[in-house]
Amino acid sequence: HFLNFMKSLIEYLRGAMNNHEVTVEESLVFVNKYRVSTKMRENQILALKFSHDRLQSLFRTLQIADLDTYNPLTTVSNFASLIGTYDSGFQVLCEPYDARTPHLRDP
Repeated sequence: HFLNFMKSLIEYLRGAMNNHEVTVEESLVFVNKYRVSTKMRENQILALKFSHDRLQSLFRTLQIADLDTYNPLTTVSNFASLIGTYDSGFQVLCEPYDARTPHLRDP
């Protein structure tokens, strides 16, 4: 279940970063859009808060020693824990271009 949950989050993030305009959303708005797009119930969305802990537990259970390989997944789980824990206080910014190289996509 957890891996499917993370997969749905990663797919949603890919879609959000595929936008060609800069978007800024409150964390609660971002979570609600994710919930609606994935058709999750409100109680299922609470799993965001525990994403980091669940991933670390999975790594320990599988006895994975080389955690550097999984840095991108760890980053996503950290992000998920933040937006699941704090529904106010920060915004989610999706910026498809770097200001230094505006002609190259760099979400």
